[in-house]
Amino acid sequence: MIFGRAATAARRTFRSMSVRNYRLYMTGQVISMIGTWMQSVAQAWLVLKLGQSGTALGLVAAAQFLPVLLLSPWGGLLADRFDKRRILLATQAGLGVLAVLLGVLTVTHSVRLWMVYCVAAGFGVMNAGDNPARQTFVMEMVGPEDVSNAVTLNSVTMNLARIVGPAIAAVVIATLGTGVCFLVNGVSYVAVLIALLRMDGSLLYTVPAQERRKGQLREGYAYVRRTPEVLSPLLLMAVVSLSDSGIQRPDAPSSSARARSAAWSRAKQTVTVWPAPASWRAMLAPMRPAPTIAILIARPPRGSSARLPRRSSSAGR
Repeated sequence: MIFGRAATAARRTFRSMSVRNYRLYMTGQVISMIGTWMQSVAQAWLVLKLGQSGTALGLVAAAQFLPVLLLSPWGGLLADRFDKRRILLATQAGLGVLAVLLGVLTVTHSVRLWMVYCVAAGFGVMNAGDNPARQTFVMEMVGPEDVSNAVTLNSVTMNLARIVGPAIAAVVIATLGTGVCFLVNGVSYVAVLIALLRMDGSLLYTVPAQERRKGQLREGYAYVRRTPEVLSPLLLMAVVSLSDSGIQRPDAPSSSARARSAAWSRAKQTVTVWPAPASWRAMLAPMRPAPTIAILIARPPRGSSARLPRRSSSAGR
């Protein structure tokens, strides 16, 4: 009886993995995210070696994340208007090329600090288009009924990569050098590309593309302003992000790491914010209009049975 309950709990926990497209996606994501965190550690180490200052580390972080802040709304519009899988194929290939480029420059001892800034900015531009398409593509793979489970598994995957990736990076940097970390990350994107190419498009819960019209961004911002359920969590996550950017000098002490981790965990238990989900509009129409810029997926109160609306039987995959 105990084993039966455990098996039932396991099936519920990993029910999204029963979807073939999602299994392919998760396999590629695990490999790619580990490579991404390897590059994150190696990039910080390289910048410190080249710049010899924390200022250089802050500038490369700004170069990488400022494009995400400024361009993500337009990335969301692209995700609404075009096929998300094709967008991901383009962005993932671009990210892989940038990682290999930085790896070659580092291995050949040709890298300069300004080159790292340029590559970091390129990563930011690519991620501005990749993040909205990738995050909303999860729903197209599993459908609205299992999207919360898929989001949870994605979070577990990201946290696992945050542990494994830096650990591997430390060994690789000590034995083979920082350049190899960049090359490994570049190769890791191949796993995502293979997964996307092997997916069965007929099994996707596709959402009709949005027609281009004026004022779409203004509609999204206006929705956020007049919807406290969205605005408050966005402000909360902005404060958390500013107070803990995740950038730390590799040689700096981390005595408060557990405290930061606990604070971040409490924040994530409260809310998860997804960028650019206007692609969810058809699925969420019975509830209320979905914003163009951001959608809130909050943990429901205890005893609540709130769910995303079920996909109608007449809708084709």
